[in-house]
Amino acid sequence: LSIFEEECDDLMDRIETAARGDDSRALCRVTHAFKGMLGNYCSDPTVATVVEIEALAVLGKMDQARQKLPALRIATNRLRKAISRFGKSLDQGKSGS
Repeated sequence: LSIFEEECDDLMDRIETAARGDDSRALCRVTHAFKGMLGNYCSDPTVATVVEIEALAVLGKMDQARQKLPALRIATNRLRKAISRFGKSLDQGKSGS
């Protein structure tokens, strides 16, 4: 689960950098990578937001893609909290055995 934290921070930074830099090709690549990672965590709302951003980047609609970044940050933070709770429940299960 700690891998998620590391990868998520890196990918979110790269997404925001590409979006701010108006680099649609980089944004397509990094959102695609992020989408693949998120698929491992069954986070449909987060994946849906990334898919929207990726599609906008493919079309070169960078202003609209940038407008989706706050929603992606919110969805990602919700996923982080859920993963953290899950990790804590695993730790509690280990200490209770």
